[in-house]
Amino acid sequence: MKKRNKLLIHFLLIFFITAIGCDSPNGPGYDFNRSIYFPLEVGNKWYYNSYHINDPFFDSTKYDRTWEVKEEKYLANKLFYLIEETAFNSDGSVFRTVFIIALKEIVCFE
Repeated sequence: MKKRNKLLIHFLLIFFITAIGCDSPNGPGYDFNRSIYFPLEVGNKWYYNSYHINDPFFDSTKYDRTWEVKEEKYLANKLFYLIEETAFNSDGSVFRTVFIIALKEIVCFE
């Protein structure tokens, strides 16, 4: 019985420390303006490099994917952006190109 109570006390202690220690996402340091992270303006381009764990061929100086905002259009009085995602093979040749339609800061569909 004592072991069970001790376990319960430890559980409650960890729970309360975790609950009290967590910052609110609405706290003073939280930025609701996501556009600074992914600003949708024609010509903006992002370069991504991904790798698998223990990949002996990983080269941090090369990128394997780009995203570029190609154009903007108004449809039904709403501003949409056409984003081109291009993936590359390890030799630099294009693997695939995907177009993504974004409405302001929300990706709608691919």
